[in-house]
Amino acid sequence: MGIIAVVGIVNVYLLIPTFFIGVLFYYTVVYYLSTSRSIKRLEGVSRSPVLGYMNASLQGLSTIRAFEAEEVLSLEFDDHQDLHSSAWYIFISSTEALGFALDIICLIYMSILTFSFLVIENGKYYNNFFF
Repeated sequence: MGIIAVVGIVNVYLLIPTFFIGVLFYYTVVYYLSTSRSIKRLEGVSRSPVLGYMNASLQGLSTIRAFEAEEVLSLEFDDHQDLHSSAWYIFISSTEALGFALDIICLIYMSILTFSFLVIENGKYYNNFFF
């Protein structure tokens, strides 16, 4: 909030892009949160079979070894783990995509601010301050 006050003191007209960037930030985060919840739910659903399979395998380890089913059960466990890993990777990727989108929005905002300072003529009064 302090930077908004500084921008407003320097030039009131710069509050216009600040407002639009703030609204854009808000809607970007709201969109991400709804997507993130769905992805996290998917990750949780895919984690449950992995944990259940591991628990059942540990409890029935003697039976698995007696029937020499290690290879089959290992492949099934790998399938469950692959599904969970892909859901987790989607979650991590979406978080990185949000960070990238917010960085691009900040870059656009800083470019607007920098360009506006280059356009302002020296020696003009803005908000009772002499520049």
